[in-house]
This record gives sequence, structure tokens and C-alpha cells, in this order.
Amino acid sequence: MKSLYNIKDEGKVSIKVVNKSTNTTYVNKVDLHTTKETITDVSNLQFEIDGGFWDSLDWEKEPDADFDTLLAERASQIRNGYKYVILYYSGGIDSDTVLRVFIKNNIPLDEVVITRVCFDPKDPPLLDIELAIEKLKRYSKFIPKTKINIINITPDVLNKFSKEQNWIDSHYNGTIGNFRRLQVHNYNYFGAYNADYITDNIAHVYAELKPIVKKINNKWYTKLYGFGMGSMATNEPFYSSRSLPELHIKQCHLVKNYFKNLNFDESILYSPPNSKNIIISENNAFARRHIELACRWVKGYDSSYQPEKYDGLGKDLITDKNNEDSLIYKHMKKYTPELFHNYVDGVVKPILTNSNSAVSDNSRLDILKFSFGKEHYIGE
Repeated sequence: MKSLYNIKDEGKVSIKVVNKSTNTTYVNKVDLHTTKETITDVSNLQFEIDGGFWDSLDWEKEPDADFDTLLAERASQIRNGYKYVILYYSGGIDSDTVLRVFIKNNIPLDEVVITRVCFDPKDPPLLDIELAIEKLKRYSKFIPKTKINIINITPDVLNKFSKEQNWIDSHYNGTIGNFRRLQVHNYNYFGAYNADYITDNIAHVYAELKPIVKKINNKWYTKLYGFGMGSMATNEPFYSSRSLPELHIKQCHLVKNYFKNLNFDESILYSPPNSKNIIISENNAFARRHIELACRWVKGYDSSYQPEKYDGLGKDLITDKNNEDSLIYKHMKKYTPELFHNYVDGVVKPILTNSNSAVSDNSRLDILKFSFGKEHYIGE
């Protein structure tokens, strides 16, 4: 049985920062925050995804194949590469598109997994997950041989998780939403899932990643991101795989082309405010909707109850917003206050305390000066 103690070694996606002067490797932002090294030259830090594979590609040229063809090719590629294929489904537009790609192209899935926070079933914290369950019930008639699993994250599971280890030593970055994105053998370890088929030949398919596109001085750029994404131990990101890089490059160009032709007030996407630079990412609600229109299957998609994305570790504990993580925290605090305090004391506070104490030391790295991800030019 695998446990989360092995999480650093799992997955095919390699995301790290390497200090070129010392060969020290950092696997997440907390790891950088808490470093014992004295780093005075940020230029010695090198962000790497998949060993620099993505930096060697021609990003400026849009792939000739149409998007739906690439989607079908990716699904077929995964199916042919593994004995057992699991799709982690949230009901969001990213995973909904992936599920429909498999269905439309008659490519079988062995299992679809939904993780559901259920501290009190009478008052679910995430209505989009309840909607996802209903969607999956409707889809199930098209995939009768596919195993449907709803993993319930109960107080017992999260208590065990909170007390299990020092989470600073793992990929897990403390964001409670990422707890819902672990793999089935991790949930098996914590007693939330009965997995009697653990094998090395499983595809754990996640609907990663939406593009981030920038316009700077009328030139367009994109970059891969996700430092800390190792917390999901992703081994088959659907959209952004080095097995079919054309798919991710294609969706970046689709978003660029869409926004070039969109008549809108660009100032709502200026970053920083009052500049002329535009950042298009799902963290902006307006941009998120149009990214989906550009490169996801929105026709027939039910977007009811879609919450905002989280603001960050610590911020979601005190925000008045109803975003993905804050809704869970509010639910925990209302129905299981002891669990809330166990999670905050066992996971959130240690990570925040260690990271804050590290960056306050001026002899160490000011992490805000370091850019997580290389920008790639995709045209004008």
C-alpha cells in the first residue's frame, strides 16, 4: 500500500526549482520559503517543468490540427498506454470536456472518480460537486461499463490526514482544495476508498491546465505554471502533456486568437492596474469565462453553482468570499469545529509559520522576485 510519504516520488510531471550554484532542488513554494540556504542571487534559481522539455518547443507556430482532433488523439493515447484509466472528475468545464471527449470518441474509461466533502450531508459546502454527481449520473448511461466512484471526505479522513505527518516535508501546499485532488491510493491509505487493484499501470487523468496568456506591448506570450502541482501527484495531465504538447500549444493559440477578436474593455485585465499589460488567466472571472469559450466544450455544459477559485493558503480562512476553499472552511467551522481547528493547527499554521519566518529573514530568498515559469512567445 502506498502512502503520502512517497508522494515526492510519484507522478510523471516533474515540477521543481533548482539552485544552479548548489544543485539544491525545491519541490514547492513552501520548500523555497523554508530553505536553510542563503540565496542572494535569484538568477541562480531555475524553474523546470519536465526537465526543460517545454522550453525546446516552437510555441510561435500554431499546430495545424484542429482542437477536437487533438483532444481525441490525447484520449486515445492515454487509453492505449495504460491497463487501467481513471479520470478525476470535478464537474467543472475542464474535466467535463475531457469526459465528453472519451464518450464522443467511444474510448473507454475504467473509472471516474469524484471527491465529495461531506462533513454534514444535509448542507453540502460545494454545490458544484453535488451538481457534478448529478451530471455523472446522466453521463453513466453512455459509459455503462465504467466504474463510478464517489469518494466521501469525512471528518475521520481529514483528521487522520491532518495528524499524519509534517506537511512541510511533502508536495502538499496546505490548500484544502488540493486535498480533493489526490489519487485513489492516497484516499485508500486514509480510509476513504477501497482500492484492491493498486498497480503501476494506472493512468491518473486530471484536466490540467487552462492556458495563461499575456499581451505585453502588443506581443503575446504564454507560460506553464503550477509550482506545487506535485501535491496532486499528477501523472497524466490531459491538456498539458509532453506526450502531445501540440494540444497545449493549440489551446494557447485559441485563447490568444479569441481575445484578439473580442471587443472588450481591456483595462479589466491590466496587471498591474493602470499598465497596458494584459494577463488572461482563470483567476479573473471575466477571463475565465472567455477562456472556456475559446478552448472548452461549452455547448450543453451546466455551469450552475460554479464557485470562484481560491485566494491562497490563509486568505481563504478569513475571506468573506464564497470561493472553493472558503466554502469548505466555513462548512467545517459550522458543523465540525474540532476538525476545523485540527486542520488549521496541523496543516495551515505550520506551513504559514515556517514560510513567513523564512521570508522575513533578509538574508534569505525574497520569493516574490522569482518568476515561476518561463514565458514563451506565441505571436502578435
